[in-house]
Amino acid sequence: MSKPKAASLTGSVIATKGAATPSAGIKTQDEGERIAVTVRLTPPDYRRLKMHGLENRISNQDIIVAALNTYLSNDVNK
Repeated sequence: MSKPKAASLTGSVIATKGAATPSAGIKTQDEGERIAVTVRLTPPDYRRLKMHGLENRISNQDIIVAALNTYLSNDVNK
């Protein structure tokens, strides 16, 4: 099997330093910085999360952030 040949990079596809702009669909700093966090769920909890999201047309991200905000606003550590 031969390896596919990569396209060559020419001056028309390489931006000069400082002149590059983000492509469409890439979030900018203005939209709010996000930090990735990994959460491990049991398969039943994951299914419940997915089903709730599907039934209510809400993302896992929005569900988890709302739950975290509710948890932290209740200040359960006092």
